[in-house]
Amino acid sequence: MTKTNYKLIAKKQLKKLENDYEELKIKSQDPYFECDEYICNIADLERWLEQNGDYRVEYKNYHKLMDTRNIFKDLNIIDENIEHKKVQIEFLKNQIEDLKIEKTDILREDLKLENNQVRKIKHTNIPNGIKEIKINLAKIREIKNKKLYKYAPQ
Repeated sequence: MTKTNYKLIAKKQLKKLENDYEELKIKSQDPYFECDEYICNIADLERWLEQNGDYRVEYKNYHKLMDTRNIFKDLNIIDENIEHKKVQIEFLKNQIEDLKIEKTDILREDLKLENNQVRKIKHTNIPNGIKEIKINLAKIREIKNKKLYKYAPQ
């Protein structure tokens, strides 16, 4: 994954805010015009850039335990976490689909339910079409091969 240059984004935003503020001052035609919002936003961005994104934090549960962090690195770490979570979500979606296939197979094969009965049950997956049926059967074989147990006669 490529990292985003948040420092460059901050520099561009600072330049944009400065230009917007200058335009606002010119439009107002008031030599003493000031806008607190622009002034504060510009000052905040300048401070982040002057300090190279570094800031200090004090941990709530530990008296006087301080740490130096970097806002630009933090943003990239958040991006990495989001990408990781997306991968996890895809993995879980696939697991859910496999479980639906397994449940459907058990309902059909072991409980001898017909498709119209299985459709009424929540979290099942009945394939439509020959291609889906083949994929489904392959998944069922794969799931059964992965199991650490098999049915034994009683």
